[in-house]
Amino acid sequence: MASQRTLDELSRTKKRSLREHLLEYAVSFVNRDLEEDRRFAPDFGRRMIDATFLAALPDLPDRELIGNAIGFGCDAFCTCDRTTIVRKRDLLRQVPLRIVTPGEWWAHIRRGLLYGASMEMAYRERWQAEIAELQRILSGFDLREECKWGKPCYTMDGKNVVIIQGFKEYCAMGFVQGALLKDPKKLLVQLGQVQAARVMKFTSAKEIATKAATIKAYVREAVAAEKAGMKVETKRPEVPVPEELKEKFRNDPRFKSAFEALTPGRQRGYLFYFAGAKQSGTRIARIEKAMPAIFEGRGVLDPR
Repeated sequence: MASQRTLDELSRTKKRSLREHLLEYAVSFVNRDLEEDRRFAPDFGRRMIDATFLAALPDLPDRELIGNAIGFGCDAFCTCDRTTIVRKRDLLRQVPLRIVTPGEWWAHIRRGLLYGASMEMAYRERWQAEIAELQRILSGFDLREECKWGKPCYTMDGKNVVIIQGFKEYCAMGFVQGALLKDPKKLLVQLGQVQAARVMKFTSAKEIATKAATIKAYVREAVAAEKAGMKVETKRPEVPVPEELKEKFRNDPRFKSAFEALTPGRQRGYLFYFAGAKQSGTRIARIEKAMPAIFEGRGVLDPR
């Protein structure tokens, strides 16, 4: 599964092509309806803070993050934090998931795509009839059906146009450049803060059959947009400045000057890092810990 925080973390990946591939992949998992897991995982993460098999990590927030991932039942934990988590992963052999960098994650994904490794579509069995009905409709278009990330994905000249996804409460047809579509029936839904993609939700094969003509009209528009080379112009999301950081700036002008002297990318990295903490006390602790590096002009991911 992936959250907006996952997308924020991946957006910090330095290599542009890698960043775009990973964000496209992660969109498939944003905002899954896992309410029961969401209630359980944070509590599990807090209880994991004192677990002996996480003792190698010096920062309690890092232990909680990995505990959350374990609570969600994830089989891998992707992080840009090379200074602590990645550096210490060899000491975390008892952790029941793999800890990987974005580059390693993408290499794993590519191996799955190239060699047919098992990457199952979520809730496939629940939505078999609905998936089949959508595939029947899409078979009438000049699109190539491929299996990407375990899902039926329809491409044109190698570019993804439509993908079928399974969620807990509904089956969805995802339009990769859905924000371009006019959507006269108001059927498209934006998942999280994703800028380009939109999905059309269904709960039964009968509903899909009833809306077949409308679905075809939307797909025709998506195909026409792809043929025309149209693409959503995405904007880098604004990163809010935590109140704790504003307070620190007011009390320490020298620190404020040092922060503003950082490159824009390093500033964004710190803002993501500080804002990622849920508790005010944790945000304050992160700011205090980062101050020496900021005074030295280093970013949150730069070697210490």
